[in-house]
Amino acid sequence: MTESKAGLADIAKAYTEVTRIARDLRPDDSFIRDLGVDSVAAIELMSVLEDRFGVSLIDNPRIVTADTVQQLLDLINELRSAVQHGQ
Repeated sequence: MTESKAGLADIAKAYTEVTRIARDLRPDDSFIRDLGVDSVAAIELMSVLEDRFGVSLIDNPRIVTADTVQQLLDLINELRSAVQHGQ
């Protein structure tokens, strides 16, 4: 059984969990500029997403390039695909 891809709703739910602020997210939202995520909240968000999707984000050097919601979704889905294919 193939798991579905991570989507905007998944990131929005994790964002709400960490910040206690419910809002609709757009793919081009910047975590820092648009969503006001500071370094502590970013680590908490990555931890929640790691647990939810079974991937390692905090230790991944590519996480620093994931400035927008879409970039983070792409990274999560790429890592999940690699895990599912044993890479």
